Amino acid sequence: MNTRTIAALALAVAVAAVPLLAHHTAAYIYDVMKPVSMQGVVTAVEWKNPHVLVHLDAQDQDGSVRAWASSTTSSRPAMRSL
Repeated sequence: MNTRTIAALALAVAVAAVPLLAHHTAAYIYDVMKPVSMQGVVTAVEWKNPHVLVHLDAQDQDGSVRAWASSTTSSRPAMRSL
């Protein structure tokens, strides 16, 4: 193999790996062993790629209302489940 072929292969591998770097998991942000439940009023649902966003107004322990946003699964499986 010559230098150009090796460089072209290295570039192709690097370009193919970019989508893998964009993929992410919630496991490094959230403790999946500690589920959280909330009650409130859903104020908006945004069906955007790559995830569905749910906006919720919920009361704190002191009675004040706070706005929350939660990201759900990707929008494609969510649409298929309807």
